[in-house]
Amino acid sequence: MSDTAHAVSGYCGTSMASPVVSGAVAVWAERYIQEFAVNPSPALVKAVFTAAAQDLVGNANADGQTMGHRPDRFQGYGRLDLDLVMNHGLEVFLYDQQTVFTEAGQNWGINVSPVDPDQPMRIMLAWTDAPGHGNGGTTPAWVNNLDLSVSAQNLNYFGNNVGSDGWSASGGLPDERNNLEGVFLSPAQHGGDSVDIMVVATDLAGDALNPWNPGDPSQDFALACYNCLIGDPTFALGTSAPAAEACIPDDDVNEIQRLVNVSAIGPFTDLISLGTSALPAGVDSSIEPEQVNAPAQVSWTLGISNTALPGEYLVELVGSGADISRALPFNLTLFGALDNAPTLQHPAAGATDLVLRPVFAWEPLAGVSGYRIQIAEQSDFSTTLVDAELTEAGFRPDNELEKDGVYYWRVAGANLCGDGDWSPVRSFTTRLDPASSLSDETLSFTLVPNAGAAQGLGLTNTGTGNLTFQVFTDEPGAGRDTHDADLDEDLAVDAFNLPGNGTHETSAFAGNTSRGKVVGFSFDGTVSGISGNATWASDLVLTLTSPDGISYTVGGYETGHPPWDFNGSGSNNNGRYTSTHIGDDIFGESGAEDLGEWQIRFDHSWTNAMNWSSVTITLHKRPPPFCRDDTTPATWLSASPPSGSVAEGQTAIIDVQVDGTGLSAGDYLAYLCMATNDPDAELIAVPIELKVDPLAEPVIDANPVSLALSVLPDNQGTAFLEIGNLGGATLDWSLSAAEPDAEYGRLVSRDELVPLALPRGSSRAGSQPASSGHFEPLIQGAGTLAPIAGNWSEGFDDIATLPDSGWVLNNRSQPVGPVGWFQGNQDTFDAHAGAADSYIAANFLSTIEDGAGTISNWLISPEITLVNGTEIRFWTRTVDDSIGFEDRLQVRLSDSGSSTDVGDSASSVGDFDELLLDINPTYSSTGYPREWTEYVLEVQGLPEATTGRIAFRYFVENAGGQGDNGDYIGIDTFSITQPDLVGCQSPTTLPWLDFDPSSGQTAPGNISQVTVTLDADGLAEGIYEGLLCLESNDPATPLIEIPVLMNVAGDDVFADRFEQ
Repeated sequence: MSDTAHAVSGYCGTSMASPVVSGAVAVWAERYIQEFAVNPSPALVKAVFTAAAQDLVGNANADGQTMGHRPDRFQGYGRLDLDLVMNHGLEVFLYDQQTVFTEAGQNWGINVSPVDPDQPMRIMLAWTDAPGHGNGGTTPAWVNNLDLSVSAQNLNYFGNNVGSDGWSASGGLPDERNNLEGVFLSPAQHGGDSVDIMVVATDLAGDALNPWNPGDPSQDFALACYNCLIGDPTFALGTSAPAAEACIPDDDVNEIQRLVNVSAIGPFTDLISLGTSALPAGVDSSIEPEQVNAPAQVSWTLGISNTALPGEYLVELVGSGADISRALPFNLTLFGALDNAPTLQHPAAGATDLVLRPVFAWEPLAGVSGYRIQIAEQSDFSTTLVDAELTEAGFRPDNELEKDGVYYWRVAGANLCGDGDWSPVRSFTTRLDPASSLSDETLSFTLVPNAGAAQGLGLTNTGTGNLTFQVFTDEPGAGRDTHDADLDEDLAVDAFNLPGNGTHETSAFAGNTSRGKVVGFSFDGTVSGISGNATWASDLVLTLTSPDGISYTVGGYETGHPPWDFNGSGSNNNGRYTSTHIGDDIFGESGAEDLGEWQIRFDHSWTNAMNWSSVTITLHKRPPPFCRDDTTPATWLSASPPSGSVAEGQTAIIDVQVDGTGLSAGDYLAYLCMATNDPDAELIAVPIELKVDPLAEPVIDANPVSLALSVLPDNQGTAFLEIGNLGGATLDWSLSAAEPDAEYGRLVSRDELVPLALPRGSSRAGSQPASSGHFEPLIQGAGTLAPIAGNWSEGFDDIATLPDSGWVLNNRSQPVGPVGWFQGNQDTFDAHAGAADSYIAANFLSTIEDGAGTISNWLISPEITLVNGTEIRFWTRTVDDSIGFEDRLQVRLSDSGSSTDVGDSASSVGDFDELLLDINPTYSSTGYPREWTEYVLEVQGLPEATTGRIAFRYFVENAGGQGDNGDYIGIDTFSITQPDLVGCQSPTTLPWLDFDPSSGQTAPGNISQVTVTLDADGLAEGIYEGLLCLESNDPATPLIEIPVLMNVAGDDVFADRFEQ
């Protein structure tokens, strides 16, 4: 125990062992992959770790008994030893599934020597067996049997035969049960001499390489051998630091020193001579001593003079002994003093409206090891906000800058010789404030008692910066009697000319900056054209009409309307006039609704023209009895999430839920209140109306619940189905027929595909074709093939065939760029599956290269059948070295049949208004996967089976060659999987079953009758079964399946005429 707050204790079991083993395997596997560029097989992992495990002989097992030598059921092959696996200090021979046995009796063998004759040799064979029978019981479950044998000093050792001293015992029999066999030889057993290792396929009964679709027997294996050398003894050169960087001096010499280890591999005893090759000009080398016997350590010194040239060099320390030569590569990087400053790319000089975490980029500078960037609020950088050292030619600050701030930035290169010159200083201005916009002004719900419902409310940020919000609820309270000046809202009116007896009409929207009941208004405007007593400013007549239809008229000469404050001869001069009107006589005691479009009409009640400008009508409001001061939460109303942040141009969906549990029948009103950082709408109130009505829903009643008739051949039988409505609303119903076990059909056939040439792009890091001029929206593919009804997939092996397969490629970016969707570029990254370029891709040049724009590049699937449960799968990724150019992808659904309408702009979605998935809507640096990742979506909420299309929308704002977002994405292995539908889930036509009418409406308390006809015309004798599918708007029972049976029976019973 380390202190009173922490404790350490031991436990037994796989729950403790599994994470330790998993972590150890991950550490070793990472090193293995770095060295061999391939993943180790599970069998090799098992062999490597079990061969190095430590024998636990003498320790207590889980039952408290003393353990013997490994292997046994208590310790397996012993305790994991990651240190020995990673730092064994000896040659380890690994052989990983390179041989496949296909019949019994085959074998594989190799001769190895101990590297160190004083150390043991640990040899482990492992293989992944074919699946066993899985039935349990006493029947053996192993399938294929391999055997390990090792010959040393004229003795033979079989796997898993361990003697009383813990080392392998010679003789005995091979292990016929385990798929892990080890031989452990002490130094005395191998004697420093070579040994023969043999793997024999004793019995092959199953296909281990293809267990899901087994064929002929086959089995591979892995083998690990510690302290094992293949071939003759030799030597090796090594150093702990095989690379160095240095600055070329102005004078004198810079020296780099390394200690080099000379080690023997096997019994190597020859004298080794050391030297250097590939020295660059201006660099010399010295080695002390120059000749050694291994093992030994020498000192190697490199001297850099002022005549050396900057660059990267590969120098070799070479050792020669007998007929063997070994080289130690050494990477030497030389730097000279920096003469040039970096060339800044973006933000551009004087850029405005930048995001609060802008991306800074500059052209890479030759001869640098890094860069230094400074960002400040003063052009002299006397105080810096950012002073960072970087290794790449790009930067994005961790923290947001202030809104509407002016900043300065510069960059200098750096290397071992010091910092270079600063670049010219650039300035930029950050963006302004966010602005909120709601998808709905109010939400209404109708429920039966104890039911619940939900609707989505969209909150869009139409301004700049992040829009933050907090949501709470409030039920109405008492109103206030007087208006609140803090709620005043201005309606601006454009300048207008009003001829004598003329009229000018306009409108303006209110309820944007505040909410409340309008109890009055003020007028403020400047007039010209007043001509003494001929025309007065008070001749102007204003009629103001609220969104809920309440009007008030003021002014005019002898019109009978209430007068202006500037009435009569007091308004016979050009200039500014104001007038205020507040009271119950304006819009009534309750006031007028503020939210919506206000109609504004001006009339001239005299003859000469007048011109009005700078006109503002200010609405005066009474504070709403909600969302202010002491609020009362509505127990039946909730919203999720309760708070959040909406990025510029993005929309957050707030899930508004109502719960009618325990509520009596009647009408309810509450408000969804949102506090935001929108300076013009700090508090938004959305009315939520709830009606609890026990008779609000229809209730279906069908009689009978099944139909069965016997019909003579070539005759008809008739029955009647009654559809009743026990509820309080109109029942809408329809009938269809289905087979009892109907299933989806197969994929329709395709005509020969006609390739279509498409340009190919790359990531921002890759080269791009120059582009200029104007590009029209690119639409490829007609998408007119028959709907695909079954399971289906697309691997994008050749996207030129997509248009004739029913796909549609439609680039609606604004402005449209030079590149649409293109075949995957293997230079950027390889495909998830198949050939390296067998995926479809899009990049930032979907919009313009020489500016910024909005990417809205659509990839639309062929028309498919859509039902609840239709599964959509695909893989996607972006580049793994993007510097701040974040990507975004939407998956959208249209249930409008063959429609490919996505609208005419970058912001429109047309018929694809159902958003299934939005990857990285906030442009986070971790929001879009940088390695192939699979997404799985499922269609739900469809009222009935239909057809439609799935669309991938590469949707990136502020993109393009000069934008802050958008780089390169790939999509691969797209598939549609349909559920197995039966019965009424898959309606069809039954030629022997008819019904009339097939649809209708039934009023509350009424019954509709349907005539059902069973037609045996041309049918053979026998039983015919089907279903009548009765669908309705009854929310509790939307579908009733009515079994129908027709027995087509012969008239043999009447043949003797006795019954007649």
